[in-house]
Amino acid sequence: MTDKNTITSIPPLIAALEEAAERKGINKQELASALGVTYGYLAQLKSGIRETRNIGDEFADNCATFLGVPRIKVLIRAGRVRASDFYDVAGEEAFRLKVSAALKIIKMDIEWGPYFPYQLLEPNADPMIQQFVVLLYEKASNKMLLGEKVSAQEWAATLEAARSHPEPVDLAPEAAPKSRRSRQA
Repeated sequence: MTDKNTITSIPPLIAALEEAAERKGINKQELASALGVTYGYLAQLKSGIRETRNIGDEFADNCATFLGVPRIKVLIRAGRVRASDFYDVAGEEAFRLKVSAALKIIKMDIEWGPYFPYQLLEPNADPMIQQFVVLLYEKASNKMLLGEKVSAQEWAATLEAARSHPEPVDLAPEAAPKSRRSRQA
C-alpha cells in the first residue's frame, strides 16, 4: 500500500498544459518550445523544484495563448491568484478560517449534512477541495457562507489606480495608522 503523503501531485497548471499538448498531438519538447521555455524548466515546474506560483509574466502569457484561456485562469492554476483574492478578507489565513466555519455549517445542514464528507474537517484536508465544496453548497443552497466577493467594479478601480499611479498607492487609507508626531512651531 502506498503512503498518500509520499505521492507528489502534478501542479494544476502543468497538468493542464500536458493534457492540452496531448490533445494537440505534440510531445513535451515541442510543448516547451511552444511556451518559449526549455524542457528542463517544465520538468522543474512539474517536479516542484520550481514553484508554478513564481512563473514570470511572459510564461503566463504564453501558457494562456497555448491553452486558449484568459491569463487569469493561468494565474489561478499556477497559484499566483487564490480563491481568497476574490473575497473581502484580510489574507489567506482569514479565508481558511471562513472556509472551516462554512464547512461546519454545511455539516449541520438538515438537507446536505447527511452527505457531508467528514474527511474535509481533517487538518490535512486539501484546501482547494474544501473551497470547492463550500462554493458548490453556496450555489446549490443559494446561501452565502464566505461573504461578499470583491466586485468587478472594485477590481477595475484598483487596476485603474495602479495604472494611473505607478508609485505605491495606499489601497486602504482608513486603515492607515495615524501619525503620533507633534509639529513644533
